[in-house]
Amino acid sequence: MDTLHRLAAALAAAALAFTSTPAWADHEFDLDCSDFPTQREAQEHMNAHPGDPDFFDADFDGIACECNPEVPGGPIPIDCTEYPDYDPFP
Repeated sequence: MDTLHRLAAALAAAALAFTSTPAWADHEFDLDCSDFPTQREAQEHMNAHPGDPDFFDADFDGIACECNPEVPGGPIPIDCTEYPDYDPFP
């Protein structure tokens, strides 16, 4: 009977593993900073998707899309000369 319980537990674990969805799977892929009008919206998206699957945090400091403005159409909040080809709104 002990073997039957172990087999049932193993099958249940396998079924759970195949039906679980990773946290990053519930969003559109290939998003860019330019898809968000503000840094805050990009930050909220990055925080909701652990592992930064869209690579919004290029310098790994925990801040997403640092060259996006704080308000739509507003000034860029940091010196983005570090990213010379970056255009948040092409």
